[in-house]
Amino acid sequence: MAEFIKSNFNKRSFFDKKFLEEMRQVALLGRKNTYIDSITSEFITFKDINTCATYDEENIRIYIFNKFLHCLLYTKKYKIKLNFDVFKIFNYVSILHEIMHSYQLDMLINDKNQDILYSIIKHSMLVSAGDINLSGKKICSYDERRSIEFYQQNYFIFPEERQAELSALYFILQVYREFKPKSVATLYNVYKFLIYYGIKEYSFKDKVSCPLMRFYKSIDRLDLFYNLEFSIYSLKDKFIYGMPLAREELYKVCYPFVNYNDSGKIFFEKESIARKIWVKKYAKC
Repeated sequence: MAEFIKSNFNKRSFFDKKFLEEMRQVALLGRKNTYIDSITSEFITFKDINTCATYDEENIRIYIFNKFLHCLLYTKKYKIKLNFDVFKIFNYVSILHEIMHSYQLDMLINDKNQDILYSIIKHSMLVSAGDINLSGKKICSYDERRSIEFYQQNYFIFPEERQAELSALYFILQVYREFKPKSVATLYNVYKFLIYYGIKEYSFKDKVSCPLMRFYKSIDRLDLFYNLEFSIYSLKDKFIYGMPLAREELYKVCYPFVNYNDSGKIFFEKESIARKIWVKKYAKC
């Protein structure tokens, strides 16, 4: 997949059907069960449909206008300088994000280990499908309406969406760094977005509250959350899935974009300081 992105990075049209299908096949190469049989795009405005993409066990549909709009909104919100490479990175991330849902479906249907990651993704996908209480009950139209509203209001704490977005960002950044190592400014800007995007659903009042806890609390199933064991996962994996992190751990994952004072309060580092430290750190790698 990495070589495919490198050789096609400067492609003019990311969303033509042939290219999307080629990328899907490369991304899912070697997987016994993929479930997503096609990936297409449509130019539908935000007024017509309030999402960037939809998917089921057979198809992914990407809504181009909304993808472009979200890219612009993100760059403005997080004060990211938009250039052609940043735009291309976000395009690749947006496509890979949707393909990641095929991996998740595969995990949900075929993974017999049923480890913590399996459980988290399974619960997320069940809720987004309408089973808000995770009771295994049959989905009715009322549940579907409720789940759609809940999903739209709480998109950023859904584990399936968080994992798809952050995994895609980490992967594309690594690929970009390998073939354009001198583009330090672009790497810094996108990495800053990754951290800001990932950290914003953590809460830092008396103690750190994580997105995963907020997800289970919002569906009144904290009992499931407290039965999960997170110690075997790396700090990066914990961050990707929104698992609990102590202040010191969150600082390590998000350094140098966040810091914390003597009282333990976490705050965003000043842009000038963060950029200087990051560039110096990057030069040593």
